[in-house]
Amino acid sequence: MIKIYVSKVMNKTILILLLLSSYLIVCSCSTPIEEYQAKNNDEKDIIDLLKRYTEIINKGNTEQILTLFHENGVYVTGRGNVALSREKMTEWKPEDWLYDGKRKFYNPEITLNGNEAKVMVHAKFGKYTTAIIFTLVKENDKWLIMQRL
Repeated sequence: MIKIYVSKVMNKTILILLLLSSYLIVCSCSTPIEEYQAKNNDEKDIIDLLKRYTEIINKGNTEQILTLFHENGVYVTGRGNVALSREKMTEWKPEDWLYDGKRKFYNPEITLNGNEAKVMVHAKFGKYTTAIIFTLVKENDKWLIMQRL
C-alpha cells in the first residue's frame, strides 16, 4: 500500500515538474521586439516603426501616434472591437491609449508582399498577453500602419 502511494506521489511530482519545465521553456523563448534580427532593410524599418509605436502609445501621445498611421489607417480597439478612423483617434486622451496598461511586443512574425506587410506580435498589456496583427503599407519609402487589429 505504501509503495503504491509513493509511486502515485512520484508520478504526480514528475508530471508537475514536466509541466513547469515546459512552461519555462515556452516563456523563455519570447524574443522582445528590440532583439529581433531583421532579415532585410524592410524588416528593419518595420521593426523600427513598431518600436516607435510602442514607445509613443505607452506615452499616450495621440498627435505622435497619428504620424505612424496611414491617412486611411484604422485602429481596432480591444474594447468591443471598435474601429477608430484617424479622425476618431484624435479624440482619444492619453488614458484611453493606456486603458489596458503599457505595451511590450514579443516574437514578431513579418510577411512581406511588395509594398504591403502583415506583422503579428505577441503583446503584453499590463497583466495579460494577446496577439496583435498589423497591416502596413509602404508609401514614399516609409512604412505606415494601415490597420491595427
